Amino acid sequence: MNKKNLCLMALLLTAVMSCLGAFLLKSFGDHNLPVGLGIDDPAITAAQFCDALNSGDTQAIESMLKGNPKVVPEFGPEQQIDRELYDNLLDSISCKLDKNGVVEGMNASFDVSVSYFAFSLAVEDIRGCAQQIYDSMMAGTSDTELTYDENGNLLESTAMSIYEEAVRQILVNRESYTISRSVSLELVYENKHWEVILTDDLADILLGKAAN
Repeated sequence: MNKKNLCLMALLLTAVMSCLGAFLLKSFGDHNLPVGLGIDDPAITAAQFCDALNSGDTQAIESMLKGNPKVVPEFGPEQQIDRELYDNLLDSISCKLDKNGVVEGMNASFDVSVSYFAFSLAVEDIRGCAQQIYDSMMAGTSDTELTYDENGNLLESTAMSIYEEAVRQILVNRESYTISRSVSLELVYENKHWEVILTDDLADILLGKAAN
């Protein structure tokens, strides 16, 4: 390749890079990203986090949180009904991201609309349902019999059966306890990438709690 062709290629490359730089400046200039962060866009992380919420991907959710906290409960073999309750929460979450977020330096925030099964609202109804099941067993109108220990106390296994039945009856009407909220998804740039901050609002959603 002669010098003339090399010069032409150099000019073309310079022009392409200038156009690319102008495009990137136009696309990301409003984000005010910190110097040295390149074109890393917090909206991408925010969208990925919403996708993880929508799919119930707990591993992805925890991996994107600042500090990688353990926020998803661990359930033992004897806590099957609690796992079922939490799985219903994960299945119910619907998260929609407003991509017109605000980015200031190493912090970013995006408004998100979230609906989810707030099972904290169902606690009293679960208790009431359990009481009704117990009363029907006492009256002999239930297929399940009450069983007691030698001290006249209700066996734990029987009490657990009542609780499980009450929870499953409530889950049939899960929509009655589904709420919608608008919350702010907060991000911070650390460790060379954007991380989601576990705010109180976000913790409420991940724990099935209604707004305070």
